Amino acid sequence: MITTGQKIRNLRKLYHITQAEFAKNIGINRGNLVSYENDVNNVPHYVIEKICLATGITQDYFDDNITLTEAFKISNLNINKPKFQNKQISTFLLYDSLQQLIDKKQPIRVEDNSSILQTIFDVDTKNFIFLKIKNKEGLPLAQDGDFLDISLDINLIKSYDWIIISYLDEVMIVRYNRISQDQISLQADDKKFIISLDEFKNIKIYAIVKNVISCKQV
Repeated sequence: MITTGQKIRNLRKLYHITQAEFAKNIGINRGNLVSYENDVNNVPHYVIEKICLATGITQDYFDDNITLTEAFKISNLNINKPKFQNKQISTFLLYDSLQQLIDKKQPIRVEDNSSILQTIFDVDTKNFIFLKIKNKEGLPLAQDGDFLDISLDINLIKSYDWIIISYLDEVMIVRYNRISQDQISLQADDKKFIISLDEFKNIKIYAIVKNVISCKQV
Protein backbone atom coordinates (compact mmCIF):
# COMPACT_ATOMS: atom_id res chain seq x y z
CA MET A 1 0.00 0.00 0.00
CA ILE A 2 1.21 3.49 -0.81
CA THR A 3 2.44 5.41 2.23
CA THR A 4 1.34 8.87 3.36
CA GLY A 5 4.79 10.19 2.48
CA GLN A 6 4.53 8.81 -1.03
CA LYS A 7 1.09 10.37 -1.40
CA ILE A 8 2.49 13.75 -0.41
CA ARG A 9 5.36 13.36 -2.89
CA ASN A 10 2.98 12.40 -5.70
CA LEU A 11 0.77 15.38 -4.90
CA ARG A 12 3.74 17.76 -4.92
CA LYS A 13 5.02 16.40 -8.24
CA LEU A 14 1.61 17.05 -9.74
CA TYR A 15 2.31 20.76 -9.17
CA HIS A 16 5.79 20.41 -10.78
CA ILE A 17 7.46 22.33 -7.96
CA THR A 18 10.36 21.76 -5.58
CA GLN A 19 10.08 20.59 -2.00
CA ALA A 20 10.99 24.10 -0.82
CA GLU A 21 8.20 25.66 -2.89
CA PHE A 22 5.62 23.09 -1.79
CA ALA A 23 6.62 23.45 1.87
CA LYS A 24 6.27 27.23 1.62
CA ASN A 25 2.80 26.96 0.09
CA ILE A 26 1.50 24.64 2.78
CA GLY A 27 3.24 26.49 5.61
CA ILE A 28 5.76 23.97 6.94
CA ASN A 29 9.54 23.61 7.11
CA ARG A 30 11.24 22.09 4.05
CA GLY A 31 13.30 19.73 6.21
CA ASN A 32 10.12 18.32 7.73
CA LEU A 33 8.58 17.86 4.29
CA VAL A 34 11.64 15.91 3.16
CA SER A 35 11.36 13.61 6.20
CA TYR A 36 7.65 13.03 5.50
CA GLU A 37 8.12 12.30 1.80
CA ASN A 38 10.87 9.80 2.61
CA ASP A 39 8.81 8.19 5.40
CA VAL A 40 11.49 9.03 7.94
CA ASN A 41 8.95 10.69 10.27
CA ASN A 42 5.24 10.11 10.66
CA VAL A 43 3.08 12.86 9.19
CA PRO A 44 1.21 14.70 11.99
CA HIS A 45 -2.49 15.30 11.56
CA TYR A 46 -2.03 19.07 11.50
CA VAL A 47 0.27 18.74 8.45
CA ILE A 48 -2.39 16.73 6.61
CA GLU A 49 -4.84 19.51 7.50
CA LYS A 50 -2.46 22.14 6.10
CA ILE A 51 -2.02 20.20 2.86
CA CYS A 52 -5.78 19.82 2.45
CA LEU A 53 -6.37 23.52 3.15
CA ALA A 54 -3.65 24.64 0.75
CA THR A 55 -4.51 22.32 -2.15
CA GLY A 56 -8.26 21.92 -1.73
CA ILE A 57 -7.98 18.13 -1.75
CA THR A 58 -10.08 16.29 0.83
CA GLN A 59 -8.70 13.97 3.51
CA ASP A 60 -10.12 11.00 1.60
CA TYR A 61 -6.84 10.99 -0.31
CA PHE A 62 -4.89 10.29 2.87
CA ASP A 63 -7.48 8.22 4.74
CA ASP A 64 -8.52 5.84 1.96
CA ASN A 65 -6.73 3.68 -0.58
CA ILE A 66 -7.55 5.87 -3.58
CA THR A 67 -5.47 7.31 -6.39
CA LEU A 68 -4.60 10.94 -6.87
CA THR A 69 -6.95 11.07 -9.86
CA GLU A 70 -9.82 9.70 -7.77
CA ALA A 71 -9.03 12.14 -4.96
CA PHE A 72 -9.15 15.14 -7.30
CA LYS A 73 -12.48 13.94 -8.68
CA ILE A 74 -13.93 13.56 -5.18
CA SER A 75 -12.61 17.03 -4.28
CA ASN A 76 -14.12 18.56 -7.46
CA LEU A 77 -10.68 19.75 -8.58
CA ASN A 78 -9.15 19.80 -12.05
CA ILE A 79 -6.14 17.49 -11.95
CA ASN A 80 -4.85 19.01 -15.19
CA LYS A 81 -4.72 22.49 -13.65
CA PRO A 82 -3.87 22.05 -9.96
CA LYS A 83 -3.60 25.28 -8.02
CA PHE A 84 -3.19 26.30 -4.43
CA GLN A 85 -6.18 27.58 -2.53
CA ASN A 86 -6.32 30.66 -0.33
CA LYS A 87 -8.35 29.31 2.56
CA GLN A 88 -6.06 30.23 5.43
CA ILE A 89 -7.89 33.51 6.03
CA SER A 90 -11.22 31.84 6.75
CA THR A 91 -10.14 28.41 7.98
CA PHE A 92 -8.02 27.50 10.98
CA LEU A 93 -7.27 24.72 13.43
CA LEU A 94 -8.13 25.21 17.08
CA TYR A 95 -6.94 23.33 20.14
CA ASP A 96 -9.68 23.94 22.67
CA SER A 97 -7.30 23.58 25.60
CA LEU A 98 -3.64 23.02 26.42
CA GLN A 99 -4.50 19.49 27.50
CA GLN A 100 -5.92 18.72 24.05
CA LEU A 101 -2.58 19.71 22.51
CA ILE A 102 -0.59 17.67 25.04
CA ASP A 103 -2.79 14.60 24.52
CA LYS A 104 -2.21 14.91 20.74
CA LYS A 105 -5.92 14.98 20.07
CA GLN A 106 -7.09 16.23 16.71
CA PRO A 107 -7.72 19.99 16.70
CA ILE A 108 -11.06 21.44 15.76
CA ARG A 109 -11.30 22.66 12.17
CA VAL A 110 -13.13 25.98 12.10
CA GLU A 111 -14.37 27.90 9.08
CA ASP A 112 -15.74 31.35 9.71
CA ASN A 113 -15.55 34.79 8.12
CA SER A 114 -16.56 36.78 11.18
CA SER A 115 -14.75 39.99 12.08
CA ILE A 116 -13.36 38.35 15.23
CA LEU A 117 -11.61 35.60 13.28
CA GLN A 118 -10.42 38.09 10.70
CA THR A 119 -8.78 40.02 13.51
CA ILE A 120 -7.02 36.86 14.64
CA PHE A 121 -5.78 36.03 11.17
CA ASP A 122 -4.49 39.53 10.63
CA VAL A 123 -1.82 38.60 13.18
CA ASP A 124 -0.33 35.85 11.01
CA THR A 125 -2.08 34.21 8.06
CA LYS A 126 0.49 31.40 7.65
CA ASN A 127 0.32 29.48 10.93
CA PHE A 128 -3.49 29.34 11.39
CA ILE A 129 -3.17 27.00 14.40
CA PHE A 130 -4.52 28.37 17.66
CA LEU A 131 -4.73 27.27 21.26
CA LYS A 132 -7.43 28.55 23.60
CA ILE A 133 -6.25 29.28 27.13
CA LYS A 134 -8.27 27.99 30.09
CA ASN A 135 -7.81 27.45 33.83
CA LYS A 136 -4.80 29.79 34.13
CA GLU A 137 -2.73 27.33 32.07
CA GLY A 138 -1.30 30.15 29.95
CA LEU A 139 0.38 32.07 32.76
CA PRO A 140 2.54 34.11 32.75
CA LEU A 141 2.15 34.73 29.01
CA ALA A 142 -1.62 34.71 28.55
CA GLN A 143 -4.84 35.01 30.53
CA ASP A 144 -7.94 32.81 30.49
CA GLY A 145 -9.91 33.37 27.29
CA ASP A 146 -6.86 34.43 25.28
CA PHE A 147 -5.69 32.58 22.18
CA LEU A 148 -2.14 31.53 21.43
CA ASP A 149 -1.09 31.57 17.78
CA ILE A 150 1.21 28.54 17.74
CA SER A 151 3.52 26.63 15.44
CA LEU A 152 3.99 22.89 15.88
CA ASP A 153 7.20 22.99 13.86
CA ILE A 154 9.55 22.86 16.85
CA ASN A 155 12.63 22.81 14.61
CA LEU A 156 12.18 26.56 14.13
CA ILE A 157 12.87 27.55 17.76
CA LYS A 158 15.10 30.58 18.14
CA SER A 159 16.28 32.63 21.11
CA TYR A 160 13.59 34.59 22.99
CA ASP A 161 10.78 32.42 21.63
CA TRP A 162 8.07 31.36 24.05
CA ILE A 163 7.66 27.59 23.94
CA ILE A 164 5.30 25.06 25.52
CA ILE A 165 7.25 22.24 27.18
CA SER A 166 7.02 19.45 29.71
CA TYR A 167 9.77 19.81 32.33
CA LEU A 168 10.13 18.51 35.89
CA ASP A 169 6.78 16.72 35.57
CA GLU A 170 5.04 20.00 34.78
CA VAL A 171 3.75 21.60 31.59
CA MET A 172 5.17 25.11 31.29
CA ILE A 173 5.15 28.05 28.92
CA VAL A 174 8.71 29.37 29.08
CA ARG A 175 10.95 31.80 27.23
CA TYR A 176 13.79 29.98 25.51
CA ASN A 177 17.24 31.51 25.18
CA ARG A 178 20.49 29.86 24.16
CA ILE A 179 22.95 31.70 26.38
CA SER A 180 26.07 29.83 25.28
CA GLN A 181 27.15 27.00 23.03
CA ASP A 182 26.30 24.45 25.70
CA GLN A 183 23.69 26.15 27.90
CA ILE A 184 20.01 26.97 27.58
CA SER A 185 17.96 29.34 29.71
CA LEU A 186 14.27 28.63 30.29
CA GLN A 187 12.33 31.35 32.10
CA ALA A 188 8.71 31.66 33.14
CA ASP A 189 7.70 34.48 35.46
CA ASP A 190 9.78 34.01 38.64
CA LYS A 191 11.15 30.62 37.57
CA LYS A 192 14.42 30.34 35.70
CA PHE A 193 16.28 27.19 34.75
CA ILE A 194 19.79 26.97 33.31
CA ILE A 195 20.29 23.60 31.69
CA SER A 196 22.75 21.96 29.31
CA LEU A 197 22.03 21.61 25.62
CA ASP A 198 21.97 17.83 26.00
CA GLU A 199 19.36 18.08 28.76
CA PHE A 200 17.26 20.42 26.64
CA LYS A 201 17.28 17.91 23.77
CA ASN A 202 15.52 15.43 26.06
CA ILE A 203 12.73 17.86 26.99
CA LYS A 204 9.32 17.33 25.38
CA ILE A 205 8.44 20.41 23.32
CA TYR A 206 4.83 20.80 22.19
CA ALA A 207 4.74 24.11 20.32
CA ILE A 208 6.25 27.52 19.69
CA VAL A 209 4.08 30.50 20.61
CA LYS A 210 4.15 33.04 17.78
CA ASN A 211 1.62 35.54 19.12
CA VAL A 212 -0.84 36.08 21.94
CA ILE A 213 -4.30 37.26 20.89
CA SER A 214 -5.93 38.80 23.94
CA CYS A 215 -9.67 38.47 24.33
CA LYS A 216 -9.59 42.20 24.98
CA GLN A 217 -8.20 42.75 21.45
CA VAL A 218 -11.08 41.03 19.74
